[in-house]
Amino acid sequence: MPHRLPVLLAAAALLTAPALASSRLLVAGDEAGAPRLRLEATGARVSGAGADSRLTLPTGASIDAFASARDRWIAAGSAPVTGGRELVLWAGAGAAVSPLPAPPGRAGAIRATPVPLLRDGELVGMAWLEGEAADRFGVFASAWRGEVW
Repeated sequence: MPHRLPVLLAAAALLTAPALASSRLLVAGDEAGAPRLRLEATGARVSGAGADSRLTLPTGASIDAFASARDRWIAAGSAPVTGGRELVLWAGAGAAVSPLPAPPGRAGAIRATPVPLLRDGELVGMAWLEGEAADRFGVFASAWRGEVW
């Protein structure tokens, strides 16, 4: 179950999801061959570290974070849902890509700007902004237990 943290993010956080313009590159790690995610108008493509995968993004989705976790990568963003936005997450290893479930216990209409939390190269949790409007976001977090939040 997510827990509300007693901290509010400052203006540094993106409060609205950016539109996918032409193309944007995100790199997970600084080592040679680190996975790279290229956002394009039609979706996203991950390459490097043995990966060559395509992600089909829901209409209006954004990817806000991309991280390398040992032999796999994590992409996290948000997509429109009825009445707000929900988190969308993917994990990949090599060419295999699988969606991860969003954390349960939604408390606000809008969930945005997720940040995967890694320890020793393993996904251990995620933090994100959630609320009824961008000027009323709180910081939420949930622990990842390998298969469930």
